[in-house]
Amino acid sequence: MLAARAGNPMNLRELCRPALLRLTGSLGETIFLLVRSGFDAVCIDRTAGPLPIRSFTGDIGGSVMLGIGQGAMAILAHLPPGEQDEVIRYNLPRMRDFAGLDEAFLRAEMARVRAKGFCDGAQGLIPGMAGLGVPIVTPDGRAVAALSVGSTTDRMTPERNAVIAEILMSEARQIGAKLNPFDPTLSRAGAAMEIAGSQSR
Repeated sequence: MLAARAGNPMNLRELCRPALLRLTGSLGETIFLLVRSGFDAVCIDRTAGPLPIRSFTGDIGGSVMLGIGQGAMAILAHLPPGEQDEVIRYNLPRMRDFAGLDEAFLRAEMARVRAKGFCDGAQGLIPGMAGLGVPIVTPDGRAVAALSVGSTTDRMTPERNAVIAEILMSEARQIGAKLNPFDPTLSRAGAAMEIAGSQSR
């Protein structure tokens, strides 16, 4: 919970909670809210669907490297190019345990996600699990968070993914329009890490 509070710029959890409840109610899936924290994405909220779901972040407060999983990749793909380069340089050595995730793969996947507006890749990294993530972008175009669906591979068909993506992107656009791009906690992304560090001292 400390990690979740630290990564809660602009009261993002309270702002997004109705959207998470709507999405779980309409889709019958587990929905995650991730926020960028330095070189990682932190889960600051989730609403559970009826199916048992495993995710990279686990529960609220868990984190995953940017570039791993649908929500974290959606954020990375929509960062400014200079910040993308910085994240890749830092995270690549940390990704050695993930087969096939080299710089060429990451950059190709980032380009694909940016063109589509959502991430539906990373299938098979957690056996039996699948998902889809969309970025939450401030009015000035900065990706600061993501909405992500966690489900099973048999439920995430290409046809259903297309519908889910439209629904999630609509919710993300409404949330993004309410964010203040001048909020200092949204700038650069180390804010959550810095706050967590200061609160633990």
